Amino acid sequence: MSRSTTSYRWDSHRNPWDDHQSAYDQVIPIDIESFARVRPPRGGTGGTTGGTTPAPYTSGDPVVPDANEFNITLVFQGTWTTALKNAFIVAADALSDFIMGDIPAASTPLGIVDDMLITAKLGFIDGAGGILGQAGPTAIRVGSYLPANGLMEFDSADATAYQAAGLFDDIVLHEMLHTVGFGTVWSYLGLASSSGFTGAQANAAYPGAALVPIELDGGPGTAWAHWDEAAFGNELMTGWIDGNNDLSYVTIASLGDLGYSVVSGATYAPPSFI
Repeated sequence: MSRSTTSYRWDSHRNPWDDHQSAYDQVIPIDIESFARVRPPRGGTGGTTGGTTPAPYTSGDPVVPDANEFNITLVFQGTWTTALKNAFIVAADALSDFIMGDIPAASTPLGIVDDMLITAKLGFIDGAGGILGQAGPTAIRVGSYLPANGLMEFDSADATAYQAAGLFDDIVLHEMLHTVGFGTVWSYLGLASSSGFTGAQANAAYPGAALVPIELDGGPGTAWAHWDEAAFGNELMTGWIDGNNDLSYVTIASLGDLGYSVVSGATYAPPSFI
């Protein structure tokens, strides 16, 4: 099945925290290298979002202490509609359901973080049809390489268009998975080879006889950071997103290979919002 490779693109940038690495010996600042390629949305022409700047949000079960579960704190910047904000909230809550248990707090450029802090930015980049945004971890823990800080930034006009097309929830979850480490810390852990993904948990969940195949085409940001499109088709974590996406347990199991504790295949329930 073919996918468009010339539509909206992500843009990377130099990490401004690189100049301050010595002050934060518990994390390694890194550049953003996470990109999604998506089909142009049908209907909707973008535009400004209206709305307000939401208060920060921390995912997880409010009756469970944060020290006993995996939490993502979202810090919103820019002006957001309820629908665009909720796409981030449901994605963060889903990851708190998939990842079980706390991970060590870290001293980061944004303060002490337990477990993950993502800055969610919405504003003008270049208007509808150009750069959709950028996303990925910006600081990872020394030793484990689990992300502590991340950035997810969207052009407001493109975000509005993709929300109207019913794809923004999918894009946000895809990029949030990259921000917590999928594809973005594989190289630190030696999990990617030309033969496939080498993590034991993902391979135990994969029905094929060979290693879980990873994407080797598509250039920087797509190759070596996603599941293979030819093998996985409409799985959310291939390098191309279009109208009907699935999140397989292989993806969740691969988070276990990063060092997270994850739900079992028997109890895993795919998200209903994509």
